[in-house]
Amino acid sequence: MTRQPRPGPGGGRVPRRPGRRAGESGTRGAILAAARAQFAGRGYDGATIRAIAAAAAVDPALVHHFYGSKERLFVAAMRLPVVPSQVLTAALAPGGRDPAVSLGVHLVRTMLGVWEREDVRGPFLGLLRSALTSEQAAGMLREFITEAILGPVAAAAAGDRAGDRAGDSAAATAVDEGESAGGAGGSGQAPVRRPWSSALPSPRARCSVSR
Repeated sequence: MTRQPRPGPGGGRVPRRPGRRAGESGTRGAILAAARAQFAGRGYDGATIRAIAAAAAVDPALVHHFYGSKERLFVAAMRLPVVPSQVLTAALAPGGRDPAVSLGVHLVRTMLGVWEREDVRGPFLGLLRSALTSEQAAGMLREFITEAILGPVAAAAAGDRAGDRAGDSAAATAVDEGESAGGAGGSGQAPVRRPWSSALPSPRARCSVSR
């Protein structure tokens, strides 16, 4: 039997309060759908957990409970297979690299190692291709990369001019290497010619990001 809303004072119905929907999967689905719409319409920077929660008719605390951060929510909404901050945290952790290897080279190797995974490359290429045909998508991706990837890299190199130069070289090299990596792996597909060039900040901006 379907439960009817209990009557409120004066016989009116009590409005449904935002919170957990019937069924966790339905709640997650509503949050992800609202997140996609908010990210697409407002960009990564403009979208907020509060606005996404309001669009999904849930409490903001519930969004945090399920996803923890805006970055993780974006990753889930866009169906990306990795969380960039987790990869960078591991790469930048004490003992995470050979002291004889520069920060720039270490980051390039880390990025290319992740990129070589088929389960990672496919979803990211789909997002990058969408940036070629939509300025909205390009802006959203640019903001996400700046905050989730370039910000932590710039912070790691802050105060070290040699590290700054290495970070700049790393960013430029990663973009150039990605040109051939996009078509690598024996898939028989033609190489993807730097679809991210329109979505990424300029090399100078990539190195000067500070959050």
